[in-house]
Amino acid sequence: MTVLQTNCVLVECSNFNDKGTVVRLDFRGVSFLFTGDMTTRAETDLLQTNQRVRSTVLKVGHHGSRTSTGPAFLDAVDTALAIVTTGIKNQFGHPHDEVMQRLYERLPEESVYVIRDRGTVTVSTDGERVWVVAER
Repeated sequence: MTVLQTNCVLVECSNFNDKGTVVRLDFRGVSFLFTGDMTTRAETDLLQTNQRVRSTVLKVGHHGSRTSTGPAFLDAVDTALAIVTTGIKNQFGHPHDEVMQRLYERLPEESVYVIRDRGTVTVSTDGERVWVVAER
């Protein structure tokens, strides 16, 4: 496990969501990127610091808010599987349509898991393959 970011270094980030911890978990050939609630400003900062962000599994930023998971970041992560953590009746309307469209432009629909729709999602790996079990 590697902590990639806890605060912006090169880009001015004034949003408190950018102060969360961004973590990359590697197990053999499989990697997971946990982005917390970082916004596109923090994503830009992370890319400019040349951190390894390419990952097999992406926990989509800020519950799929339009303020996160920008096109440049998605291109750099080049994920095979995306998980969007959001509740059924969230007051912010997450995930936002534009983020879902960006995900679907890069991934087949069956590789994008929205917790609101799929329930609990469990991802397992042997370091070579990835298995996903969704509650529904």
